[in-house]
Amino acid sequence: MRVYEGTGGTSAGKLILPVTLSSTAVAETTVASVYAGTADGSDLRLLTKPKRITFRPGTWKKAVSMLLYPDAVIEPDETITVVLSDPSSGLVIARSVGTGTIANDD
Repeated sequence: MRVYEGTGGTSAGKLILPVTLSSTAVAETTVASVYAGTADGSDLRLLTKPKRITFRPGTWKKAVSMLLYPDAVIEPDETITVVLSDPSSGLVIARSVGTGTIANDD
């Protein structure tokens, strides 16, 4: 996913990374999550940054949402990566790594 950071105001919007299981959870299922990348707290604020993401029975997708902080600084594009592991309930994570890019538009 790629979003533009914006150049002013209080927020350019949100970066939303989907988190999906390989099949629908039949019981409450959790996965561990770790965050990395070149973006930091001056670029975004994670609105949902759980160490474990919980899927209720009957669901298979969730989202990690980040609020972007726009600026007028010319800089390289930045990334945020979510790495998932350790699913409970014997399910398999469909894709364990998701990366979003915050594109500089200054």
